[in-house]
Amino acid sequence: MKLIALSATLLTFWATQAIPLSCMEANMAQRFIWAKEASDNYVIVKGKMRVDKASKKTLSKDSESDSELFGYRARIAGQSLSKQGFASRFTSPVTVELSCFHGWCGNVPDARERIYFLKKKKNRYIKLASPCDFSTESTASPENIRILQSCISGGPCKP
Repeated sequence: MKLIALSATLLTFWATQAIPLSCMEANMAQRFIWAKEASDNYVIVKGKMRVDKASKKTLSKDSESDSELFGYRARIAGQSLSKQGFASRFTSPVTVELSCFHGWCGNVPDARERIYFLKKKKNRYIKLASPCDFSTESTASPENIRILQSCISGGPCKP
């Protein structure tokens, strides 16, 4: 009997834990292409984001789909990407929209230098943070920077 209960518990755990395994991390070229082809406008920024975790508020909740959306105030300081590279200074308030589905949530950005894909909506910027999202931030490694500079300047941009 104990074996059956343990097996059922483990199967439940493994089944729910397996969901994120389907989220493959996209490389920088894929992310660039995704942002370029999106119906929304995106700005690519290399910088540090400071999130006010105390500003968390629920933006929406849907019990039918077991999803929630939270908002945080943040500020980013860095450089935006143009054909000249990450050359233009970029400092702006940002809203971090963190979504959760069935208990799996996106991550609140940390304060390290990263590459962010920020959605531009009217005169404000939004950092989407969902459990499985192409717009999630990445390290500002020389390789990632090189790929993005190649993509924006019309060079090779292959996923």
